[in-house]
Amino acid sequence: MKSLLTIWFTLLSCMFMVNAQERKDSVVFDFYGNAVGFCFDKTQFVDYVSKPSEKDIQTFYNYLERSKILKGTIAALNQYRKKYVPDDWLYYQLVRKTAQTISPKQDNYLRYTLYKWYLMVQSGYRTLLSVHDERLLFYIQSTDNIYNIPYRVKDGLQYVCLNYHDYGSNIDFSKNQFSELQLQVLENNTQSFSYKIEKLPDFSKADYINKNLQFKLNDFEYNFKIKVNPDLKTIFKNYPVVDYSLQFNTPVSEATRASLIPLLEKQVKKLNIKNGVDYLMQFARYAFV
Repeated sequence: MKSLLTIWFTLLSCMFMVNAQERKDSVVFDFYGNAVGFCFDKTQFVDYVSKPSEKDIQTFYNYLERSKILKGTIAALNQYRKKYVPDDWLYYQLVRKTAQTISPKQDNYLRYTLYKWYLMVQSGYRTLLSVHDERLLFYIQSTDNIYNIPYRVKDGLQYVCLNYHDYGSNIDFSKNQFSELQLQVLENNTQSFSYKIEKLPDFSKADYINKNLQFKLNDFEYNFKIKVNPDLKTIFKNYPVVDYSLQFNTPVSEATRASLIPLLEKQVKKLNIKNGVDYLMQFARYAFV
């Protein structure tokens, strides 16, 4: 019902924003059960067709600032953040989907990346860009320990790369020297990006499927049938290797928990503490492989 109201309000708002000089088109999409909608003036769409350069990217940024064509988009993102308080990683997935809606990745990768970058800047995060030839790397400031993606240090702060996977996670930095772009963007951004996951989206029960889990312990095979949501695979597709403290504290959805915990409790209540801990460790290590 709330999603329908969001769609209706967005369509109505865009209709009333039409005048002789501008035409606003409504953009509405589903983000894990919640509708996100905003008005976007496609006639003022900012293109980017050149190689990535400091001058051209600064011009791209300046035009977006002056034209205010993403004002409604940014307002919708802020509204979502205020209402649902997503973790940074989930919010970035929303920004990615928003950029994909405005400027599809498959049509122009650099332009898509620049829209993501602009939206994250407008969301208050510290960012930086580096280039080599036609490749553009997008970094965000984070204090987390990340182990399988590039990072840069600027003014004593660590910046980790958000789009390394788009280049196959395979760049030889000893042969390809990337240069940081010196861009004039919002100066008061102080937000650090955290990879910590404290909560998951409120998925619909209809979106869950049954999954069989198997693992062996002491030559005995255990089988479990639990409920999982396929969307989680999409959310964490490019999630990096982080500290164990972040990995093991990642929450489980309520439906998955409700289907899994009783099964585990049934098994471990038969065991002493030492064997119970060993059982759970083996399960965590091998059941999801």
